[in-house]
Amino acid sequence: MSVDERLARLALSRLAEPGALTMARMVAELGAPRLYAELRAGREDRGHPEVAARLAAIEPERDLERAARLGIRWVVPGDAEWPTPLDDLEAAEPLHRMGRAPLGLWVRGPLRLDRLPAPVAVVGSRSATT
Repeated sequence: MSVDERLARLALSRLAEPGALTMARMVAELGAPRLYAELRAGREDRGHPEVAARLAAIEPERDLERAARLGIRWVVPGDAEWPTPLDDLEAAEPLHRMGRAPLGLWVRGPLRLDRLPAPVAVVGSRSATT
């Protein structure tokens, strides 16, 4: 997975709610790096003007560095440890206008996702506390 793809997916994940169909469709159409660049440039046909301002405050490189210090990694589609069953979500019918595979997963701990016994639950939170 390219660094640009990883950084773009991280930044875009901070911009939209997980499972937001609009974001998923735009990533599928353009690819994460191109969409990220267009949004940062303030292209109004790809979003509202305030999106560029919100993205300016997101620093995916810093997020990855801080996460690495805490033993956390950002796993994205295409990584060797990406749980490929998540790709099945691309074909699933949306529920409450939400769906598709996530842009990435934050993973904490030394075990690789592809080496865990099945079944595995994916649990998430937007504002996790300690």
